[in-house]
Amino acid sequence: MKKLIFALATLCLFTACKDEDEFDYEGYQPRCGVHFYISDPDGNDLLDPDNPAAFKEGEIAITYNNWATGQRETTHIGAYSEAATKDIIARKYTFNPPYVVHYSATDRHLVCIGEYMLPAQTTIEDEEITIGWPDGSQDILHLYYHQSLNKKKRDWDIDYRIIHNNQQMELDKYGCFTIVKKR
Repeated sequence: MKKLIFALATLCLFTACKDEDEFDYEGYQPRCGVHFYISDPDGNDLLDPDNPAAFKEGEIAITYNNWATGQRETTHIGAYSEAATKDIIARKYTFNPPYVVHYSATDRHLVCIGEYMLPAQTTIEDEEITIGWPDGSQDILHLYYHQSLNKKKRDWDIDYRIIHNNQQMELDKYGCFTIVKKR
């Protein structure tokens, strides 16, 4: 009798497991976008509205490819908005214009450009983003992104790189990098 119960329990375990081909990748999709902090050489947050030296609303221009319209657009980074942090959660498969949020994980403000949620097999090659600073200078970012579903691992394989003024940026564990600017 014990052998019969053991055999039935084992059979139940094996039939309850999903085959790797049945992996539901739609339940989670990685987000792709460009996220960066702006600090002065001393490490002060230049997006923090409480910092008198911080960039003001509209001072920084961002030129990017708007996937929704297919056009290259220039917009200005708005002020920090608590609503923007909540709003991003509701979007899917869209390009969001640049905005500033307070990132609680690092207790810093950051610029978010993009926040795409993309189809399963996606490659972005050399997406160029231009940052126009109040002093008239420009920084150039290049986004390289490839995601593919690894059914064996039941997870995503992601290659994500940001090139800033011809230098590959080191990303923190949250996928963000820092641009240092003098004010």
